[in-house]
Amino acid sequence: MPEGLPAIATAILAVGALRMAARNAIVRRLAAIETLGECNVICTDKTGTITRGEMRVRRVFIDLRDVDVDGGLRVDGGPQGAGLAKLAWMCGAFSDAVAEEEGGRVVFRGPPTEAALRELAYRAGLRGGGEYPRVRTLHFDRVRKRKSTLHRLPGGGIFVATFGAPELLLERCGWVEVEGRVEPLTRELRERILGAVEGYAASGYRTLGAAYRVGGEELVEADVEEVERDLVFLAVLAISDPPREGVREAVELARRAGVRTVMVTGDHELTAAAVAREVGIEAGRVVRGSELDGLSDGELEELVEEVSVFARVAPHHKLRLVRALKRRGYVVAMTGDGVNDAPALKAADVGVAMGVRGTDVAKEVSDLILADDNYATIVEAIRQGRIIYENIRKPIDYLLSCNLGEVFAVMAAELLDLPPPLTAAQLLWVNLVTDALPALALGLEPGEPDIMERPPRGRGARLISARRVAAYAAIGAVTAGLTVSVLNLFMPRGVAVARSAAFLTFTLGEIVRAFAFRSERRPFFRVKEANRLLYASALIGAALSLAPLYAPPLAAAFEVAPLGPAELLTVMPFIAIPLALIELGKQIFAAGAGRRR
Repeated sequence: MPEGLPAIATAILAVGALRMAARNAIVRRLAAIETLGECNVICTDKTGTITRGEMRVRRVFIDLRDVDVDGGLRVDGGPQGAGLAKLAWMCGAFSDAVAEEEGGRVVFRGPPTEAALRELAYRAGLRGGGEYPRVRTLHFDRVRKRKSTLHRLPGGGIFVATFGAPELLLERCGWVEVEGRVEPLTRELRERILGAVEGYAASGYRTLGAAYRVGGEELVEADVEEVERDLVFLAVLAISDPPREGVREAVELARRAGVRTVMVTGDHELTAAAVAREVGIEAGRVVRGSELDGLSDGELEELVEEVSVFARVAPHHKLRLVRALKRRGYVVAMTGDGVNDAPALKAADVGVAMGVRGTDVAKEVSDLILADDNYATIVEAIRQGRIIYENIRKPIDYLLSCNLGEVFAVMAAELLDLPPPLTAAQLLWVNLVTDALPALALGLEPGEPDIMERPPRGRGARLISARRVAAYAAIGAVTAGLTVSVLNLFMPRGVAVARSAAFLTFTLGEIVRAFAFRSERRPFFRVKEANRLLYASALIGAALSLAPLYAPPLAAAFEVAPLGPAELLTVMPFIAIPLALIELGKQIFAAGAGRRR
C-alpha cells in the first residue's frame, strides 16, 4: 500500500471542501463529499431555493373582487375601502419583519412572506400596529400552515389576525367580510374564493389567506384550536416570487448529469406546477401531501418514480419521500430549513440546510449548508463532489500501479537470479519523494469538462474494482518487465550502472505516466485544463530522480553510478513505452464502451 495515500486523500478532501465553500456550499462532514458524487435525486423546496424569496403582494381578492395593488394600496374611506384598510392594518400588525433605511431606500428584513406583508402595509402609509398592542403570538407550523397574532383593542376585547394557506384557513371560517358587512360563508361564496385562489396559483403566485376574529380576554389563554375558529375571512393575497437566475440552467445541467430534481413545497399545487414548468422541472402530475397520507409505503415507492412535484407537504411527508426514494435505490439530497425538517435531513444521503433562513437544528443535522440558499449551488456541489471523487481515484490508480510495478520488478529479478533492480533505499526514495508529488498534483486536477455529462456512478460503486486491479497489474507488469530488461541490458557494464539505468527507467517512467492518469477517457495531450502543480511536481520529481546518480554522497547511499549521454538516450524509449501502452488501452476501452452503448 502507498504510504502517502491516506495523507493525500485527506488533503484532497480538505482542498475540495475549501473549493466548495468558495462556491457557497459549506461541507460539515467530509464523507458527504463522496456521497454528493453519487446523488441522482435532489428533493428541493421552492421558496427561496428555486425562487428568489423576494416576495411582493401584487393582487388581492377582497370584497369578492380582484384588486391590483402592485402600484400601491389605496385605503380610501367608504364601504369598498374598509376591507383594504383593515387588511393593510392587519399586515402591519401581524408581520414580524422590520423596515430599515439602507442606501437611501427602504428594505424589509425578516421571513420573506412577512416581509411582503410589511411592505404592503408600508405602501398603504402604515408603519405598524402599535395602537393595538400584540399580547400573544401563535406561531406558524407546517401542519396548521397558518400563524395568528392577538391584539388588545382600545375599548376592550381581543382582535385575532390570522394568515395562512387559503384552503385550510377557509375550513376555520364561518363568515366572510364583503364591503364592510360580515356575512355567513356560504358554499357559493367559498367556491368563489377558492376559484380566485386557483386562478392566482395557476399564474404562478403564492397565495395567502387573511382572516380575523374579535373576542374576549379569554382568548389570551385559550388553546390554538379555540383561538383559530369561527373566523371572518377577509382576503386572498397573491404574492409574486420569481425564480432565481440560473436555476433553469441548473435544472437542465442536473438532468444531463442523470440527476432528477423533485420539488417538495408547502405551496398550492397550481403555484408549484407553474414554477416547476418555468424552471424546467417535469410537472405532469402534482401530488398533495394529503394524498400521500392515504398511500402505503409500497404505493408511495411506485409514485415517486413518476411524480416530480409535491405540494402542500408537511415535514413528515418529506421524511416518507426520502425513505421511499432510498428504498428504490436512489441516492437522495434533501433540502430543509425548519426544526421539523431535521428527521428528513438526517434520513437523506445528503442533508442540505439553508444557511440564510435555516434554523440551527437544521444546520446541525445537515451534511451541507448552502450559504446562499440557492438550488444552483446544490448542482454545483454535486459537480464538485464528482470532481473530488475522481481526484481521489486518480492518485489511487497512479500509486497502486506504480507500487505493483515495484513488487513485480523485485520479484522478477529474484526469479531471474539478477541483482535487485531497486534497493531498499531506492524504494523508500521512490515512495516518499518521487511519486508522492505527482500523486498529490493529480488529486488537485481542476475537473474534466464533461463531468456533468456522465451518469451518477450509483450507490455502492467502488473506488477499486476488479477491472481496475487487472489494469494496475498489467501496468505494473509492463513497468517491471521494462525495468528488469534495462537492468539485464546494462549488466555487462557493472551492477552499479545497471541499477542506475533501472532506477531511472522506473522513476522517470512513473513521472511521465502521471500525465496519462489525468483522464481515463481523453489522451493526455488533449487535456487542456491547466494543472501547474503537476508540471512543477514532474520537474521536481525528475530532479530528485537524477540527484542520487550525480550527487556523490547520494550515489554511495543508493548504490548507483552516473550515466553518460549515450546511456541516458538508451533508457529513454523504455521510459516512454508504458505511457504509450496506457494511451492505447484508453482508446481500446473507449471503442468498446462505444460499441456497448
